[in-house]
Amino acid sequence: MEAASGMLEAKFQKAESDLNHLTRKLELRCQDSAQGDNRKNPLELLRKVNAVKDEYKALVRESAEIQKAQTEAMEFFRSQLPVALQALQQLQQAVGMGGTEEDKAKVEELQGLLGVQSLPQPTQQTNHIQGMAETPAQSQDASDATQPVSSSSRTDSKEGCDAKASAKFVEDPVALRSTLRAESDEFVEVNQEEFESVSELIRGRVKLSEVNAVYRGLYRHFKEENNSNVLNPADMHKMGMRVSGATGKAKLKVLRALKLLTMSSKEEVKLL
Repeated sequence: MEAASGMLEAKFQKAESDLNHLTRKLELRCQDSAQGDNRKNPLELLRKVNAVKDEYKALVRESAEIQKAQTEAMEFFRSQLPVALQALQQLQQAVGMGGTEEDKAKVEELQGLLGVQSLPQPTQQTNHIQGMAETPAQSQDASDATQPVSSSSRTDSKEGCDAKASAKFVEDPVALRSTLRAESDEFVEVNQEEFESVSELIRGRVKLSEVNAVYRGLYRHFKEENNSNVLNPADMHKMGMRVSGATGKAKLKVLRALKLLTMSSKEEVKLL
């Protein structure tokens, strides 16, 4: 889009140059030739040429404004995309645990609008819920042929289910890493599981080591040195952090997606 706008602007500039040449040519003809009743008024021609020039200048300005609006719209979309992806992931998890076919169709439509692929669905939790739904019917059939289950057996069964649920939560490496970071007073770097849990649209071509380098610098500034003022890109550049360009901004967006920092529309960051 930017290349097309630049080409259009170049054509407008060439047309303006041609019109200037035509204006000078007409002025010379007016000076060298005699005016007659059967000739067109050169002043009228000059006014028409100037009107055409003004129209082309207006088109050039309009093209520049359109290009600026497109750039601002793309920047706004990029800034809002991580939030939309997080909301989509939460919606997919909620729908996958008991949503109707209509809800799932709406989620797929939203995926198409955002241009992202389907995120992992919590199938294990769904199977666990289906298994719990089948248990009462099986218990009813068994009660016709056996004696009632004692209260102590039911208590043991409930405790076993709670233990399985707790173990299932602990097995999540991302949640475990987040809990470890919250309880630790020392720097805990981002590991591979956390890094890969962030959408590829946010990560781009950035590497895990580059993300941790920026995270370590921010941790030193805010946590170890107890600074509370936000940092802008210029401040981070002075501190040796490379956060400019698409790859540099991706480092901050990955940390924001992991809820390790906040970032304003002016790219001012503060560690959480």
